[in-house]
Amino acid sequence: MPRNLGVGLLELVLAIAIFGVIASAVASLAATGLDVSVVTTPLIRAEAYAEEAFSAVRTMQDRAWNEFTIATSGLSLVGDNWTLLGENTSEIIDEFTRRVFFSSVCRDATHEITVCPGAYTDPHAKSLTAEVSWGTGASARVVSASTLLTNW
Repeated sequence: MPRNLGVGLLELVLAIAIFGVIASAVASLAATGLDVSVVTTPLIRAEAYAEEAFSAVRTMQDRAWNEFTIATSGLSLVGDNWTLLGENTSEIIDEFTRRVFFSSVCRDATHEITVCPGAYTDPHAKSLTAEVSWGTGASARVVSASTLLTNW
């Protein structure tokens, strides 16, 4: 009888140890999942705000190409129309800051896009960069995306 009690006690200790290892692994995975969620949620929102900026500027492009004479601006939705806030402005959305940058598109002699200054500046194309930033100091983050706009 004492021998069986020892085997039963050993099995119990072994089961508790295995449970402890599995519980620690699950807790570690859950904590890592929460850390990833805290980092990716703002990143996903920032990317969405950058994409929204592209859509907003495209609606303005269809309405009035001549509005793209400034270099840096925030965006504002007035009624159903997006507008530029003005030179060197930015837009605050919750804890995010959004700006759009317009720059000239230069072309070479074969009409391919090249680094400025090229053979000529294309009056019917603009480079658009949307930048969304959040956080301060060491935790500051920035998402930046670019696209080409054309007046066609």
